[in-house]
Amino acid sequence: MTEIKTLLFRRGNKILNWNLTTNKLKTKYNALAQGTLESLYLSNVPLSIYKTLLKYLNCMKAKNLLFVTILFFLSSCNNSQEGKNATEVETENKIEAVEYSTPNDSILMSQIIASIALDGFSIEAIRQTINITKKRDIASGFVLETEAFSGAPCEQIQISSFDKNGTLIQALPLTLSCDCPSACEGCFDWKSVHWTNDTHFYVKREHTIVLNTNENPVEFDDDCETEVLYSKTEYEIQSTGEIKEEAPKRIPQKQAILIDLQGKHSLNSISALSGANILYDYTKNDGEWLIEGSSIHQGRREAFEIELSEKDLLALNTLEVIVQEDQTCELVYNGEIVFKVPFDGTRLSYQLAQAPEDYITGIPDSLNQKTTLLNDKLYLAVKDEVPQSLLEDIDIVIRSADAYTLAYNNDAHQFELTLFYAACCDNATYIFKNANQY
Repeated sequence: MTEIKTLLFRRGNKILNWNLTTNKLKTKYNALAQGTLESLYLSNVPLSIYKTLLKYLNCMKAKNLLFVTILFFLSSCNNSQEGKNATEVETENKIEAVEYSTPNDSILMSQIIASIALDGFSIEAIRQTINITKKRDIASGFVLETEAFSGAPCEQIQISSFDKNGTLIQALPLTLSCDCPSACEGCFDWKSVHWTNDTHFYVKREHTIVLNTNENPVEFDDDCETEVLYSKTEYEIQSTGEIKEEAPKRIPQKQAILIDLQGKHSLNSISALSGANILYDYTKNDGEWLIEGSSIHQGRREAFEIELSEKDLLALNTLEVIVQEDQTCELVYNGEIVFKVPFDGTRLSYQLAQAPEDYITGIPDSLNQKTTLLNDKLYLAVKDEVPQSLLEDIDIVIRSADAYTLAYNNDAHQFELTLFYAACCDNATYIFKNANQY
């Protein structure tokens, strides 16, 4: 038995020591070397480099590759990280996905596949599509989040915790969704996973209940009544690597929608009407704003040029809607909050001096204080008699707004901020596409 080498791998202030004793890298030691190297490297480099490491490890199994080659490879990858700040490296480690087509060559991936509860799903489909999407470091080792598509077709993800030697501690398989031709068939639940930090996450569940159907149970169609229920289940990855599950809790529909919208959503377009017939269209295309204006002159609609000031461009390029982890919604301009809407699962933020039907534009007549979803729009806030100072920086089109509504269009997958002049007709709708979907 000959001691091959002690690997000293430095990354920042970390010094990792790994001793491997083997006799010409026989088969059982290949598995040990591969499993330990994968767990070591997944804890210290971006996932994109991990893919390349696996290729080298495959060569090591096929040939009697000298260990010094691996050492050289590790050192080269470590040098490639120099010049990046800690935030960039951390982001790559946690978020970057890996295109991985041969999971059988990975000790870690083999453990993940073996632990998946198939329930009739195609194991071969999972082998061909499985992919690491996130990696998180924990005290006992690390956590991998993987996704795959089984033969239903269904989207399958799994959260797997490993110790520092690359041994699987626990796996949590989740089927997020399956193709569903009709809700009347009683489709599989829709789920989504949301991390609050490296050791805590929750799963949102959308469950459709069929209340009644037509008299012929063989022929399914859309002639049925359904009710959609939403729940939230909290999970904690404990210091031992075990995954603790709390009891699911019912949540309102409003919260269920906003959970999937957490993050920043930038301005994509503005459509506006001013006066009797002046139309404006602002559209962002490949980072550039295309501006069009037109009005009716002598019976014909004619285009006119629009000049943008630096202040206008600042609004166009920095205006965004942010949904926080507690589902508070914020409208932000140039890094500053214009207004925020604290979460309330039973109603919208309603501040109107008149009845909705008294407004010519901007507010649906049937809107009330307890409105949440109306015409497939989730209404978040409505307010009139707004001080000019609050809107002057963002009211760059009609320049007369004293009221606003903020809603999420669930059908078009976009936030809609409407600024309008409460006494008449001028209005501008600002569109913020759902950044989590596009």
